[in-house]
Amino acid sequence: MKKKVKFLLKNVPFLYNLILRILQYCRNILYLIFSEYIHVSLDKKVKGSSITPREPGFIFSFIKENYLTFHLRPKKVTSIYSDTTELNDSFSIVIQGQIGKYCNFLVESIKLYKKTFPGVTIIVSTWSTEKKNILDLINNLDVVVLLSDPPIDNGYGNINLQMISAHKGIEYASNNGIKYCIKTRPDCRMYHNNIAAYLVSILKSFPLNNNSNSLGRIVATSVNTCKYKVYGITDILLFGYTKDLELYFEPRDFEGELESYGFGKFPAIINGTPVVAETFLCARFLMNMGVKLDWTLEHWWECLKNYFIVIDADSIDLFWYKTDWAYEKRFYRSYASKSNRAVEFSDWLTLYTSKKISWSKVGYQEKWIIDNSKSGSDIFKKISIF
Repeated sequence: MKKKVKFLLKNVPFLYNLILRILQYCRNILYLIFSEYIHVSLDKKVKGSSITPREPGFIFSFIKENYLTFHLRPKKVTSIYSDTTELNDSFSIVIQGQIGKYCNFLVESIKLYKKTFPGVTIIVSTWSTEKKNILDLINNLDVVVLLSDPPIDNGYGNINLQMISAHKGIEYASNNGIKYCIKTRPDCRMYHNNIAAYLVSILKSFPLNNNSNSLGRIVATSVNTCKYKVYGITDILLFGYTKDLELYFEPRDFEGELESYGFGKFPAIINGTPVVAETFLCARFLMNMGVKLDWTLEHWWECLKNYFIVIDADSIDLFWYKTDWAYEKRFYRSYASKSNRAVEFSDWLTLYTSKKISWSKVGYQEKWIIDNSKSGSDIFKKISIF
């Protein structure tokens, strides 16, 4: 049978060429399927290196109008082989807030930080109401665990909870003479293996020159730092001198602070901007710096230039394990809008160094109104459409 097939292929060129074309076509189809629609061997070496040491799963996709890219991050620290080349000194990480369902995620984050931040003081500031088994797991990791009793009033968006838990952890670092501090949350993880020196270098490269009330700038990430929301600096992850962050999160009653700072009574809106959450913290901090607020985008951009630094989330490989987490660039990349909603380092650096920038050209500002038919988190209704 083999001899007959060989004879036919050798003596019937048309048939031979046809089979070759069919095989080449099948090969091209298989290549297309396994390069664009089905992704297997996700732990294979690409350009001589694997992203992750193990991944038995696969990705199936059918994307017609866009290019799909993906990035794998190990869930467990045992699958992360990268180590640090830094020697950290006078540096702390404060992980504040309720742990709850993020317990296992937090445990692995702490294990990772012990590898990538050697010598750093890791502080978990959470609530006395956390389940005992959760607290036992965290305590067994040899970190500082601080417990607070929840306040009677959580404040809109749990702002009172954030101020209390963040400040308690930062205050501990301050009282122990720790110079620098990262304030983060149980649902966030920094994967990069060399972060501390980078953050300190950023802070020292852009010194604060115009206000003696603060030692330096506050460093924020591109995740949820808003370009068109007045005083819209993120509060998800912040870095700076410990003394500055201690002031930033000074725990006072939210509604009482609204009135004492002249922001009005809750629910307070100034020029379309609700004075809540990260906006409240930013506005209060600026006033403590002696800044007179006028609640315009132009003033927000001036304050962003003078008192803050925005770094790319990718520069510290930040993963925020919350709503829509699979859409990683949801906050700072949009091809369907006139401009990206969030500020990236390239934006901030251009704002800092150049006068040839006009974000106002977009003609947009994020604005809300008070919806008296609603209550709780729905009381503010967004009316601006990007």
